[in-house]
Amino acid sequence: MVPPVSDFSTTPGDGIDRYACDCVLAPETAFTHAPAGYSHTEAATLPTATVTAWRSLVVNGGIEAKDCRSA
Repeated sequence: MVPPVSDFSTTPGDGIDRYACDCVLAPETAFTHAPAGYSHTEAATLPTATVTAWRSLVVNGGIEAKDCRSA
């Protein structure tokens, strides 16, 4: 069940964190290289997939670092 959300002021895509912008001005250290062999389109999906997974696990699922262990 998805909890009700009434405040979207910090939701990515709503003008914060430069998410989903047409143009970004940021220091070079804010970026990384795409994995070898990825097209621009494939690489562009990585932040969205990562943020979606993180939010599901950490925000909605309540998982913390202490809940994880190395393989």
